[in-house]
Amino acid sequence: MVLFNLNNQQQSVNVDSNGQGTATFTLPILTLFTSQTLQASYEGATLKSDIFESSQFLAPLYTNFDNLIFVATLTFGTLSHQQQTGTFNPTTGVFILPSFNTAQGESNNMGVLNFHYDDPGTITTFEDFGFTLPGSLAFKVGAYGPEFM
Repeated sequence: MVLFNLNNQQQSVNVDSNGQGTATFTLPILTLFTSQTLQASYEGATLKSDIFESSQFLAPLYTNFDNLIFVATLTFGTLSHQQQTGTFNPTTGVFILPSFNTAQGESNNMGVLNFHYDDPGTITTFEDFGFTLPGSLAFKVGAYGPEFM
C-alpha cells in the first residue's frame, strides 16, 4: 500500500501489478493560489522471498491559472532508485532521505491542454489541440508557472 498526503488530506491505496499507486484528490478552488505539497510513502513489504524496500517521495505540485477552470491530472515521471530510497554517505555514515523533487518532471493534463514542468516549476513545453509548443508561449493560453505566482 502507498499512503498519499496532500496538505493533510490522506489516502491509502493498493499498488497495482506494476508497483504503482494512484490517488485522486479534490481541492477547493482557492487552494490553487497557494503552494501544494504531495508526499507519497511506501512502507515496504516482504512476499515469500521477495523484499521490497520502503520509499517516500515529497514534491511540490506545479499548477497554473488554467487549473482554476479545467479539471487536471498531475503525473510524475519515474523515480530513480536514489530518489526512492535516498543515499548513504560512507564518509559521514549518514543516510540521506530523498530530496524535495519532482522526479523526471511533472505533467499537468487538462485534456485539450497538457503542460510539462521541470524543477523549479518551469513550463518546458505544452500541447494545445495536438500541437507541441515551447513553454515560453504558455502565457498565451493563460498559463503562468509558479515562477510568476
